[in-house]
Amino acid sequence: MDRLLRSMKDSLHYSVEVLRNYPQMTTDETNQKLELLRKTSQFFNSIALIDETGRFHSTSPSSLRGLEGTIVTSEVAKEMLKKKSGVFIHAFYYN
Repeated sequence: MDRLLRSMKDSLHYSVEVLRNYPQMTTDETNQKLELLRKTSQFFNSIALIDETGRFHSTSPSSLRGLEGTIVTSEVAKEMLKKKSGVFIHAFYYN
């Protein structure tokens, strides 16, 4: 189990490096990169790029595109933003 979690974290760290310059990318470019990262890792069924204000910038799969532009509301996500660190979180709902 530790190996699996380590691999998942390594995959996320790689994703962060790939997306480090997302503000200079178009939404289509970041969506394509997220889609590629999600499909090649097979660890995650969805990935979201959330900026420092809590706004969803890009998502994968495309069925989550309705989230783009909305602000995170879960306490776990807000805490993650405060700490400026990634975490594995359970699914959450938005209004």
